[in-house]
Amino acid sequence: WITSYLTKYMDSDNQDPKITQMFKDYAKFKDKIRQTFAVPGEPAIAERAIQRLRQTKSAGDYA
Repeated sequence: WITSYLTKYMDSDNQDPKITQMFKDYAKFKDKIRQTFAVPGEPAIAERAIQRLRQTKSAGDYA
């Protein structure tokens, strides 16, 4: 996915301010990465998984 953005950014005729800003501002770059690859609802999924955790042995067995 990044190849198309890099190609447009490196093109001397690049007129897309979103692409230019993405590569000039690290925070915006991280946001774009998260938008592209983040799992929808990830915090809620993690919270449910934690709530389902159960201790199945005695504490001594874990040591």
